[in-house]
Amino acid sequence: MKNIINILLILFPVIIYSQTKGENFSQRRNPYPLKTPDYLCFKNKFDTVTLYNDFISVGYANALKDKRKVKLFPIATSQIRTNEVYNSLYVYILFGDGETMGSLAFMRPSFEKGIYELKNINFMENGYYSIITQHGCSGREVYRITVKEFSKSFLKIISYNEETGELKARFRVHYQMDEAEKITYPDSPSKVLFEDGVIHTYVEKIYE
Repeated sequence: MKNIINILLILFPVIIYSQTKGENFSQRRNPYPLKTPDYLCFKNKFDTVTLYNDFISVGYANALKDKRKVKLFPIATSQIRTNEVYNSLYVYILFGDGETMGSLAFMRPSFEKGIYELKNINFMENGYYSIITQHGCSGREVYRITVKEFSKSFLKIISYNEETGELKARFRVHYQMDEAEKITYPDSPSKVLFEDGVIHTYVEKIYE
């Protein structure tokens, strides 16, 4: 009996280590990684903030920007036309000077539940990141979405209530500066990574 107990004491840490190692490997091999589970990300409190470009952000957003958590401000619209619906989703960073913002643009996203991979096959397709000044009228650095890596850039729609307009989403996007921009802005980072992103907002419907 004593020998059986000793064997179990030896095997138990090995089993636990193997399971943990397997889980970590599975997470590393997930092409759509999110560090925080969806159910821990969302709250009921909404913020209403006027941005530097005088747009109104309703809701909240956040992400890890190059491993540092940052507060973001979402704006979502749905332009409803006779033959089509044109959705847009922007998330802004305020840099604190009353003038300069970072803008993450998700171009024509679907608001249906699902995971949507993002990539720039053509110029500005799917989305981009830019630094804007002068109340949003002038752009500076422009970044496209990085394509060649195992972990994908993606937008994950958790839920969208068509009646109320409430939208919940997650995202991970890895941007790379255009070559021409690197010459103009040599001191700016060549890549910017947003991961574990959270968006909770209301979609404004615009009928045209």
